[in-house]
Amino acid sequence: MNQPDDLRAATTLPDAETLLARYGCGAIPLAGSDHAFYDRQLVFDLVLDPKQATARDQYEAFAHSIRDVAAQRWVLTEQTYARERPKRINYLSMDADGDPERRGLGPVLE
Repeated sequence: MNQPDDLRAATTLPDAETLLARYGCGAIPLAGSDHAFYDRQLVFDLVLDPKQATARDQYEAFAHSIRDVAAQRWVLTEQTYARERPKRINYLSMDADGDPERRGLGPVLE
């Protein structure tokens, strides 16, 4: 099946180096160095030699490492919000018929 060049370019996956550069935004990298999250999880949290970790150990270390990367990104986001003070829009969405009884809000709105 022939795909146009622009569609093929849009559907190709970025390489690992590009992904790490994009999402490894904090001071501590995800993997590849002695102080990386994944390696630290295996050694310091699971107390394992990375060469002898089972698939389950690797899964747990990776899951905790992703949580740590997300925490770094969350802190950067909060710092940006504090610095830039963006405007926020809050709204309450109702169903098309606007029936509060159906959503269990009847007693609250009475």
